[in-house]
Amino acid sequence: MSGHTQVDGPTEPTDLDKTEANKSLVRGFLEDVLKGGEYDKLTDYISAETYIQHNPQVGDGLEGLGVFVKSLSEQGLTMVYDEIHRIIGCGSFVAALSKMRLGEKDMAVIDLFRVADGRIVEHWDVIEEIQPKETWVNSGKF
Repeated sequence: MSGHTQVDGPTEPTDLDKTEANKSLVRGFLEDVLKGGEYDKLTDYISAETYIQHNPQVGDGLEGLGVFVKSLSEQGLTMVYDEIHRIIGCGSFVAALSKMRLGEKDMAVIDLFRVADGRIVEHWDVIEEIQPKETWVNSGKF
């Protein structure tokens, strides 16, 4: 949709002095919007001018995100983050490891965000279904 891939985009962190503020911004976004469902707060966290989306199913900008959320709803699916396990960061890059519920499926999610000027401006993710516990051959995702 956006024309980006999960492996393109910048790779060098900037704003190393803003690591904690950027981690706090991402935590707020995850807690308020993706966990709390407060989509009216999107522009508190995501840039309205520049939002590059690397998930191939989602378009760029807030409009692309809105279209994706609407398409989930039209399919009878909800996307809710249940648990935020860890947030790590280095300057402009912040990664979060979370458990999400997509419809009836539990998913392990790694989100990588790039932050600039106090807003999320870029996003990558890796999402994988968490299999039933009896099928685990190790300690599981978490």
